[in-house]
Amino acid sequence: MLVCFVEHRRDVVRRRSIFEKRKAEERAHILDGLKLALDHMDAIVKLIRESRDPAAAKAGLIARFGLSEVQAQAILDMKLSQLTNLEEQKILDELAELRKRIAELEPSWVIHASSMRS
Repeated sequence: MLVCFVEHRRDVVRRRSIFEKRKAEERAHILDGLKLALDHMDAIVKLIRESRDPAAAKAGLIARFGLSEVQAQAILDMKLSQLTNLEEQKILDELAELRKRIAELEPSWVIHASSMRS
């Protein structure tokens, strides 16, 4: 009975780690797009202003900058106040923290999965 419980807990921890890692990777993907937008702010703003509608702006961002649809939408949803230096640093800090967390989660579920086999 105890063995079943321990195996169940390992499975729960493994699945939770996989879930947390996936969510962190999704957020990091968006932040990578926002970072690119901040690095090419003038060109991005120009492209958006010259677009006839949001769909055209999104398509232009994807084509010109190689962004995913999710990243392009995040840029279009970005408030102008996020273009300040303080907000840029917050994005960079969050991205660095997420990459660190992703690295921490990777070995976590791999170790748990391999220890279940022994």
